[in-house]
Amino acid sequence: MAKERGMNVLGLKGVPGLFKGVRTFAAVMAFGLFGATQADAHSIDGMANVTSSTTTGIAGDTIDIGFDYTIWHAGHAPPAPWEIYLDGVTLLASGSEPSVNGTVTRSVNTSVVIPANTAPGAHQIVITTYCDVGSCATSRFININVIDPAGEAQALIGTLSEARGRLIIQNGPNLERRIGRLNNRSRNVDAAGEVASRDSAAPEGEAAAGGTFLASSNPAARTSPYDFWIEAAHAKFSAGNMDGDFNIIHMGVDRLVNPDLLIGLGLQFDNARLSGAGAEISGNGFMIGPYLTKRIQDNLYFDARVAWGRSSNDVSPFGTYTDTVNAERWLATAALVGDFQVGELTVQPEARL
Repeated sequence: MAKERGMNVLGLKGVPGLFKGVRTFAAVMAFGLFGATQADAHSIDGMANVTSSTTTGIAGDTIDIGFDYTIWHAGHAPPAPWEIYLDGVTLLASGSEPSVNGTVTRSVNTSVVIPANTAPGAHQIVITTYCDVGSCATSRFININVIDPAGEAQALIGTLSEARGRLIIQNGPNLERRIGRLNNRSRNVDAAGEVASRDSAAPEGEAAAGGTFLASSNPAARTSPYDFWIEAAHAKFSAGNMDGDFNIIHMGVDRLVNPDLLIGLGLQFDNARLSGAGAEISGNGFMIGPYLTKRIQDNLYFDARVAWGRSSNDVSPFGTYTDTVNAERWLATAALVGDFQVGELTVQPEARL
């Protein structure tokens, strides 16, 4: 009887109890699965409107960064962090934006500083956003070029110095005047003996155009062994991707020692300016020194000049600040020059160092 009663109890109460337990377990599992799904369901819908205040800078510069990103959450709303790295290694900035149970777009505007020890060259700013801590990361990249201000300034000074040196040589004191004095030729002066002019081309760099060349001299020089003279020239030129202007004034006095030798002392003032691509450099300078022209044979002459001086240059490699650089300079030039009269035409072949 006891055994049968036990079976009846199992049959009447145990089976329904078993089903009840199964239903309870299933409900718990379903609730757990649904709850886990709701708690973990999230996505990042992308990053847009990524901006940078500049893509070129120097170490220590501040750059403004902006971006929008959209996050979707279901069932919860954890903070959505973001990070900004240089080259994916050096952390520049980080933060966290509040999210909602749903879809939200956050706009971030922040400033980062390029580390002072950043080497010149190409680098990347890496922006990474997350929909949750460590989850569903999305990255965007900004390419920047870090430049060396001292190197840029030196390059500009070198460009100006080379261009100005060539223009000084090309626009030196009028050789024809000196040889003309040795040959007692009338010079290109007007009836009053005061002023003459000619056009002078001064090629330099990629393109250049000469300006007006003016000369005046002492009218007494026709009968005196001394000649006081002044000359000026202007030229436009280009160097690399920059355009410039050049101006020079020569003045001096020379003495005709004998029909075969002329010696003198000259002084020059010059100015040059280059600008382009956001950079600018200008310089003023002077040089002073002796010169001579000597007849070697009837139609062959030796011409030489040496000079020493200083220059002051203002350089602005980025257009944001200006540095001043002072320098000494010197010039030494010598040439063998031919002089031939062909009718009314004077031909003067020249080999100059």
